[in-house]
Amino acid sequence: MSWFSNQWSRWSNGLSPSQDSNVIRRVEVVWGRERMQVVLPKITAVTLGHLKHEISSITSIPYEQVKLIHQGLILKDDRSALTAYGIREGSRLILVGTAGGVKEGDKVGSRGPATLSVGEQRARAKKKREEDTSEEGLMARIEETLSEARNSLFPEVVQFEESPTTTREGLEAQATTTTSDHRQLLSPEQIMASHRRLSEMLLRCLLSLDNVQVNSDATRAARKAGVKDVQSHLDRLDFAWNLAKEKGIKASM
Repeated sequence: MSWFSNQWSRWSNGLSPSQDSNVIRRVEVVWGRERMQVVLPKITAVTLGHLKHEISSITSIPYEQVKLIHQGLILKDDRSALTAYGIREGSRLILVGTAGGVKEGDKVGSRGPATLSVGEQRARAKKKREEDTSEEGLMARIEETLSEARNSLFPEVVQFEESPTTTREGLEAQATTTTSDHRQLLSPEQIMASHRRLSEMLLRCLLSLDNVQVNSDATRAARKAGVKDVQSHLDRLDFAWNLAKEKGIKASM
């Protein structure tokens, strides 16, 4: 564009060629997928507040919730001139805000349980339990860890011990096993994977119990009994795994 065409364009937009080049009449605002050309008041020093008022009237975003970003910088001082932020005629800004506004209770960090995901609710409940250092709270944490182990991990350890494929004899007899044999036949690969997973989960239980900072004889005794129970199943698991290796499971893989 020639100098004359540029001056004519400025004149047609209401800017005299003799006016200061810092005068801003129009900026581009990107709001999600929308691009808006926002026309500013015909005054010499346009402030951030002026721009936010214009945007609020266009988008229905409450003035106090209009957030603008320019070149990675969040614009905060409504009294500052746009030029102080490096904004010029035609500059592009990013708008963050919701049409109609966001209620105080819906803001991030203020959400109630009904608006949280299942994972977030569980994490919040777990954190609350961990912050409870009363004897009742500590006993509940110990019992919760042991309940998970007893209901899922301990039965799997027993299944691992009783699997007919934890020995070479069991592997050789697999082909003749009748449908009346309710025990699950595990392949060598499954035996290794099961041992690795169960070992890791039992060690996590021990770590979880160790993290309970007991503060009374009752909680200390409960934690000690729980650790003993989990450790005994871990020992049984390792014994069955070593027996399987001695019988040739590892060699047959």
